[in-house]
Amino acid sequence: MSHWLFQADPAKYDILGALRALPEIPWSLRQHADDVKCGDRILIWCSGQSGGIIAVGTAVSEPAVVGIVEAELPFIRDPALNAALPAVRVRVDKLVDPPISRALAKAHPVLSQLAVLKMPRGTNYPVTSEQWRAVGDILQVRGNDDLIGASHPAKTFEELVRLGGVVASGPVPRASREWGGADVIVTPERRTDVDGGFYTEARAVVTEHALALSWLLKRLGDAFFAEGRIDGCSKTEFFGRLANAANDGLYRTPEATEQALCAEVLHEAFSIYYEMEAGRFDHLVVSAHGEIAADRASEGSTGGQSCDLAGSDGQVRGLDIPMPEAIRRIADSEDRGLAWRFFVFFSRFEYALKSTPAYLGHGRYKDAQPGWKAFATVNDEKFWVGVPPDVLKAVQYFQEKPPRIQTVGEDDRLTWADPWAEAGSTELWRLLQAVRHVRNNLFHGGKFAGGRMAEPSRDRELLGHAITILNACVSLDPQVAGHLNEPLAE
Repeated sequence: MSHWLFQADPAKYDILGALRALPEIPWSLRQHADDVKCGDRILIWCSGQSGGIIAVGTAVSEPAVVGIVEAELPFIRDPALNAALPAVRVRVDKLVDPPISRALAKAHPVLSQLAVLKMPRGTNYPVTSEQWRAVGDILQVRGNDDLIGASHPAKTFEELVRLGGVVASGPVPRASREWGGADVIVTPERRTDVDGGFYTEARAVVTEHALALSWLLKRLGDAFFAEGRIDGCSKTEFFGRLANAANDGLYRTPEATEQALCAEVLHEAFSIYYEMEAGRFDHLVVSAHGEIAADRASEGSTGGQSCDLAGSDGQVRGLDIPMPEAIRRIADSEDRGLAWRFFVFFSRFEYALKSTPAYLGHGRYKDAQPGWKAFATVNDEKFWVGVPPDVLKAVQYFQEKPPRIQTVGEDDRLTWADPWAEAGSTELWRLLQAVRHVRNNLFHGGKFAGGRMAEPSRDRELLGHAITILNACVSLDPQVAGHLNEPLAE
């Protein structure tokens, strides 16, 4: 038995009316017509920003061309709907009321990977067993555990789901005062009065949505403390990771709404919950300068033991490798987490390109090369259809302030020059070249001359906008998206 998600467009078909009135609905198979089988379980998704999972059903026939049945006619809003496609009859097992909203799905670490969120123009999508169980967990909290089968009855999870509903429906409630605890402060303006006390280096989240975020942090802390999942030792890691998630979201989208910002934090809270269930939640037993284990994730595993991976002698503990002081300063820069995410995303995207035959290039010695230009050529028109505001902002940034490239001057010294545009190249290719320049400048050390970034805010913007462009490109080709999201080998 397989699991699927079928999407309906309410502008073309009154899906809610049909679900309430009809015991079965013929559902067109625009994708995976050869894969859907009788007995497969199906999530029914309503498209649109206010949409989400609205029902659970079962395929009760094999795919066949059946046409539009008379009982459906009152619900058809678009006469151009194609009845000549293969379809399966879907039995409506249960309405999901209230729906598992798009906002809640995006805030969930498992459901945020649903293909419909990444490639929204399709109709039929495969659903993994993990995603199916995650839906079951949420339905169990709502008293529908007989539908799917759930695995997380804990009160903490129940509260996460409830908070997800609050954030999704909006507006987010306000705390009576700004959050300040566990080495984290939330403030609408950058403060200068946080040094000199017991907590000498508080982790700050500066946002106009300070009171809404403070409300959520308080509720999340209560939920995890209630079942003893965090204590006085691990709370710094817990709240530090939530603060990092908020700051990462603000780096990517400085104008994020309170719902979007709180969804980022809720996503991280779900991730922490699943790590705890699997026994994989690490924290520092002793923390120096407000540091948490997640801050060091890009440098190696902390194992929940050490508060500093590199000793004062410049040795990396557990590896016995000398580390020059200049390298330590670079590795400890405040944007190391963002740079690490960019490197991981970039390298994984190149892997996905090489794994897709249409974009597999061949080097001079038959070495595999990612076909960035081929990808841009094929997908240029698709990229510019319905560009979201955050992607448009990233595009405009690279057009107005493209990253410069390192060149050799007449005196054989390194210098910087403006990038040049290849004649006849597509707009997407020029955009991806800018993203590659960001990667090259960081990877080859050009941005670290003298041990410091000359313009930290500029580098932060480059990294954030580059990640936004890569994320927009993932959904352009299903094969690339599939390879990028392949499970990593243990």
